[in-house]
Amino acid sequence: MSEENNFKKHSNKNQPTEVKLSRVFFYYWKFARNYKWWYLLITLLEGVGDGLFMVGTPYVSKYLINALNDGADWVVIEKYFLIIILIYIFSSLFRRLAVHLAIKYDVDCINDLIKYAFKNVISKDISFFDNSFVGGLVNKMQKFAVAFNTLVEGLRGDLFTTVVRIVFSVAIVFLVDVRIGLVFIIWFLVYITVTTLLLRHKLKLDYIKSKSVSKRLSVAADAVGNAFNIKTFSAQKKEMAYHGKVTDKSREAVLRSWNWGNFSEVITSLQFLILEVVALGWSLKLWSRGELTVGDIVMIQSYFALFLSALWSIDRLFKRLVQAISDAKEMVEIFDQKVKIKDVKNAQKLKVTKGEIVFQNTTFSYPNQKENVFNRFN
Repeated sequence: MSEENNFKKHSNKNQPTEVKLSRVFFYYWKFARNYKWWYLLITLLEGVGDGLFMVGTPYVSKYLINALNDGADWVVIEKYFLIIILIYIFSSLFRRLAVHLAIKYDVDCINDLIKYAFKNVISKDISFFDNSFVGGLVNKMQKFAVAFNTLVEGLRGDLFTTVVRIVFSVAIVFLVDVRIGLVFIIWFLVYITVTTLLLRHKLKLDYIKSKSVSKRLSVAADAVGNAFNIKTFSAQKKEMAYHGKVTDKSREAVLRSWNWGNFSEVITSLQFLILEVVALGWSLKLWSRGELTVGDIVMIQSYFALFLSALWSIDRLFKRLVQAISDAKEMVEIFDQKVKIKDVKNAQKLKVTKGEIVFQNTTFSYPNQKENVFNRFN
């Protein structure tokens, strides 16, 4: 049976509903909880290491610049210089230790996930494999493991450290000037609201894209794997036409997802521009009144750059997480499928004493083709 006919045969059957996000995290937490204390330690190390350097350095630099501007003694300048060096050293130590631990425990957890995915798939009944593309199953298992790595690195590393940067940046700016701090907070709330609305739609588009890409890869993998049968039954043109059709649909899904992602980045850039104009303009006005020092201006701009960089990282991070979740959903969908044919307990072993395949006066041809592939074959 050709790939196209096999797909059409089962495409009209009831398809499972879209997998809920909670189901994805259910399966991942099932294995990640075995390493939860290590993951907590890694998260804290990454947060402290990143926070020391990204937040501490601009704060100390403020006093260093004011000291230089005021013509302070070398002893005072040297003190701030040494503090910055120590911040860099301890920050590097914390982050290197976090990376070392993450490599070990991420690999162990991913290894457990791969074993579970294989065990689950291989335990399905025959009807499951009859309705599934073998090449697609292998691809989905691989994406399930890769998606976990993306989620862990994103949530534990990127998201937590980004939150640390944002919280401490806004807090310190608040101490310098409450009005500028309020501008940061109000803008942040607007940004999160707009970004959430944009990402909700992108999640749907990425799920459709992920399924269409998996189908394209499945069709190609199964066609190559069954090349002998395709050539034997003269179905090469039909398979090429079907692969082209599936590839074109995949292109449309990918294009919609990428276009929406580009639109989201345009909206994000406009929000960043508005904050830059308001925050910098207000800071310069306060400086002209003598309410801020040169060091304050440099520190606020440093935290402003850090704030925008953190938000931009969150925007990119959420897009990676959305794609990872979409990839993982495909495998979770398989995990949640119930086995229709279960092995009977204490079943007797099948004893086959004889077997044969007989062709008697067999005729075979493809639909809408006059020429028979087999004509009264015996």
